[in-house]
Parts: sequence; structure tokens; C-alpha cells
Amino acid sequence: MKEISPEELYSLYKDTLYKCQSKIFNYADDIVETMVFEDFVIGATSFLHDDSLNTLINNHLIDKKQYDLSREIRALFFEIEDCGELTMDCLRGQSEKWKYLTSLVDEAVAGVKNEVVLLD
Repeated sequence: MKEISPEELYSLYKDTLYKCQSKIFNYADDIVETMVFEDFVIGATSFLHDDSLNTLINNHLIDKKQYDLSREIRALFFEIEDCGELTMDCLRGQSEKWKYLTSLVDEAVAGVKNEVVLLD
């Protein structure tokens, strides 16, 4: 398996964040389901993992604030999954955990370098 460069990892990191920002509520359920329940799950598992974040911070692609915020996002997402709120009803109903998660993601998206907005 080919190792990805820090720059490629950063691109995947940003893409992961874009999949769960508050703008997702503007999209149809099938799109949201793919973005959150497929793409974000994979991204949170891989690209918000401590190993990935350490690579990004060690290569000066994210700062300490972004690192800490990303760890908090990942932990909260898996807490949502563990408590059974990883559903469209909870997401659309914007449970308190989902509201907080999307606000954290919005903050993280605002902190990315070379921002390329995938969602309008």
C-alpha cells in the first residue's frame, strides 16, 4: 500500500470536515446519508485519528488549536455513534450532540488553510 504524503493527508482531512459541516442540512436525505453515515464515518476513523493528526501537526499543516478541535470532533462523533444517535432522525432533529458536533466542525472548517469549499 502506498503511503500518502502529508499534503494528501491534509486534503483528505479537509474533505472529511466538509462532509459534516452545518451546511449539510441544506441537502436531501440521501446526500446527507452518504456524506455523514458513509464518508464522514470513514474520514473520522482515518483522517481525524491521532496518527493522522500527529502527521499534520508535525508537518505544520494544522496548529495545536486545530489538532485539539479535531480530536474533540472525533470523540464526540463516536460518542454519538455509541449512544445510538447516528441516525437521520437524530441528525435532522438536531439533537444537542449533533448541534454541538456541527458547530465544532464549522469552527474547524473555518480554521483550514487553502480552504476549498465543497458545499455551497
